[in-house]
Amino acid sequence: EPVQQTVTQEDSQIEDTEPVEKTETPTADEEEVSEEPEKREPLEKVTLYTAASGYNRIILTWEKNERATGYKIYRKQGDQEYSLLKNIESGDTLRYVDTGLMFDTLYEYKICAVEELDGEELAGEESDSVAQRTTLESAKMSSVDSLDYQTLQVSWNQVTGADGYEIYRSESDDQWNQLGQVNADADCIYVDKGLRLGREYTYMVRAYRLNNGNRVYSDDSGTMSGHTELQKVLNLKATAARYDIVKLTWDKAGAQKYQVWYQTEGSEEWKYVATTIATTYQVTNVICGEKYTFKVRGIVEQDGNLNYGE
Repeated sequence: EPVQQTVTQEDSQIEDTEPVEKTETPTADEEEVSEEPEKREPLEKVTLYTAASGYNRIILTWEKNERATGYKIYRKQGDQEYSLLKNIESGDTLRYVDTGLMFDTLYEYKICAVEELDGEELAGEESDSVAQRTTLESAKMSSVDSLDYQTLQVSWNQVTGADGYEIYRSESDDQWNQLGQVNADADCIYVDKGLRLGREYTYMVRAYRLNNGNRVYSDDSGTMSGHTELQKVLNLKATAARYDIVKLTWDKAGAQKYQVWYQTEGSEEWKYVATTIATTYQVTNVICGEKYTFKVRGIVEQDGNLNYGE
């Protein structure tokens, strides 16, 4: 008999799979185009200027960048690296004062403009480095006043941070002589004595500050000139000491001597009375009831000549 063969199929290990969708690669025309943000032009370099403004301050100024919403200032000293000194938050601010610095010390600065747009900050190129040393400001001459025929008083403004001042005088264009010095805790005044009447003298002042025991000087002040002169006699007073005596008194005018003159009512002529070294004189032999007008003027003798005040 024919053999009947039965074949039993075991569990198939082939898993059914879902049909895979065919994806098509888009052509170049169909590719999506992404928009890149608009590129911002770099900020222009800012020009920086510096100036000393006292023994412990430096003033920074710079030219405006029209796009800037602020500025960043950097500073270094000696071999140090630059570090951020100040973040200026306004594009209209064009000045900054760096304070609390060490005297007679060199500092270097840079600056860059900053533009903030849509929350993003763009910093421009840093400026060229600018160096500045802290120094004393120069004294400024105030006046040269004649106190009498041989004395001038020189005055100037106070310089912040100065320990003292040196005073110089010139009687020619190219020769200066130091007269003396004035401590900073005294008034900014120097009295120059023993001068010649009518001669012009020129003065200047240098401030100084001590640094490790050494004097570090400011620049010279400007110059100012003056000449001695005879002062006008002031506060002349006349009182009747007796029916025929008039007593005169007046303030000292820095003269060697004084001449007394009088004029009677109705007369244009002045008559000489006397010369005295005092600041008082009694005019005798006056006529009772007569009206007298008096004047006094100072006298200085120099080189054999008499010089008269007002």
